[in-house]
Amino acid sequence: MADNCTGEDAGTSRHHVENSFESIKTLVAPFREIINVTLEESLLARISRITRSTGSSHSACPGLPIYTIHTDPVDGCEVQEVKGIEAFPPEISSQLRSAVLKLNTCDMTVNAFLSRLSDALLSVGARTDWLLVCAEPLFGLHYDVRNLEMPVHSVFCITTASGEEFIADFSVEQFGYDETHWFMDKYQYLVECTKNGIYRIPSNEEIAEAVEGQAQNQIAAQMIDIFRLVHDELDWSELVEVPADEQVPWVRSRIRQMLQRWKYGVENAE
Repeated sequence: MADNCTGEDAGTSRHHVENSFESIKTLVAPFREIINVTLEESLLARISRITRSTGSSHSACPGLPIYTIHTDPVDGCEVQEVKGIEAFPPEISSQLRSAVLKLNTCDMTVNAFLSRLSDALLSVGARTDWLLVCAEPLFGLHYDVRNLEMPVHSVFCITTASGEEFIADFSVEQFGYDETHWFMDKYQYLVECTKNGIYRIPSNEEIAEAVEGQAQNQIAAQMIDIFRLVHDELDWSELVEVPADEQVPWVRSRIRQMLQRWKYGVENAE
């Protein structure tokens, strides 16, 4: 019987997994940046303050920091809507800003890109599924007009032709995780970011219900349309010619130009 535990074979296996991880992450990253930049540029109610408390034993996040988002009118004026990235008081950290922008966007992002991401990954023989998990938050986050809840969370599960499994979570920041957690080995993600590693694939009926619910929500429907339009307008054939370490800034720049052009109707928007 051949020995399958030699140092050479193990090293080759690790190298293959590392290569799969990086190559799949590179293919998926532009989709995440479409979400990031679009949310940064889309209108959001100006935030007056974010307060911190500690979750009670009966709350959705017992013992954890709870951040409450307030959009109170300032000086008697109506609440303004501004670009998402400009909606925050200056003292709010970049991590908390990202969390607010990503709040309650998981279903929208998976719905918007499941078929498009599946098509992109088919080129390397990978499969993409909609996965439901119970997130393990590092903090709670909610608007003052809504109760704090911890609903089931939607992510992409990617399976390569050789069986490696990865999780792409475009809105993991809303639970207090930094951006290094957006793409992870499936097992590592389940251990670090979910309650007891619980997950499941939604039924066709559940997916249809989620899609219909978003279609009935005007804001969600508009955001999904924008995400898809941005995707379809990007020059993907040009992107593949860009070195891997330059693709994210390239995509971010093109998306900002695109959104500005749509907003102002000019060809050379910066």
